[in-house]
Amino acid sequence: MLNLLARIVVEQPSVAEGVQPNAVLASLDEHYACTIGTAAVPYDGCREALSQLRAAGVRLACVTNKESRHARRVLEVTALDDFFELMVGGDSLPERKPHQSVLRHVVATLGGSAARTAHVGDSAIDVQAARNAGVTAWAVSYGYEACGSIINSLPERMFRSLSELAGHVLLGRVGPAA
Repeated sequence: MLNLLARIVVEQPSVAEGVQPNAVLASLDEHYACTIGTAAVPYDGCREALSQLRAAGVRLACVTNKESRHARRVLEVTALDDFFELMVGGDSLPERKPHQSVLRHVVATLGGSAARTAHVGDSAIDVQAARNAGVTAWAVSYGYEACGSIINSLPERMFRSLSELAGHVLLGRVGPAA
């Protein structure tokens, strides 16, 4: 939204004169807060995969660049919030993904080690975040980038489903050599 407003200011200054960016952003945020998650549905097998991982003692965190309050709302509406011990939003820390501090914070908070941690993402930013933090970069072939640039970012492993991912983890194959 900020990019669109900036472009209007540069390309159409006469139109921009009547635009109050702070008011537009506040209105957008209010609408987003009221509607976020209302149409959200977990991907097939998501709940089962997360349940299997939690039952096996795998510690899970949700890490997103979305504002925390909006991310929590999506997790609550989809009843996925109880699967995650930690939720880190784009406004939770001084930096956002792909900065190394984000996933390092998760590893430290959950008491893990980078060598035994995998970050599963659906964007090139997720793969870069994992590499920056020294954790394994895994990806799913659907979601935000739906096989676009995520394939070009060369994650260590690409999964077709969360069920496939859970099976891989439950076989003890966490880490780059797996």
